[in-house]
Amino acid sequence: MRKSTTWLGLVAVLLGVLGSPQVAPGAPAAGDPKSQGSVERMNFGKTRDGTPIELYVLTNGRITAKVMTYGAILTELHVPDRAGKTADVVLGFDNLDAYLAGHPHFGATTG
Repeated sequence: MRKSTTWLGLVAVLLGVLGSPQVAPGAPAAGDPKSQGSVERMNFGKTRDGTPIELYVLTNGRITAKVMTYGAILTELHVPDRAGKTADVVLGFDNLDAYLAGHPHFGATTG
């Protein structure tokens, strides 16, 4: 669980959504209104042994990343292209069961 938390923190810092350490989950970050960030936590399912898995949605107004606590897997990353049109650029599944069934390491974070 510690590695998952570390990777979530790293993604949040890269997206610039946490602002200062005092920002509570779900609260907007301080700074320019155009770059207001937020962190949202939601349930994503449970493993076969009943361990709850959460999905964190990190956004900074332009970029949105969805990271789950099961292996710190990046499930979605929405970024704008040159024309400003936003699209998901990560291969992944819509539910936890697909990740638990075995997959070709979609969104895996490695170190």
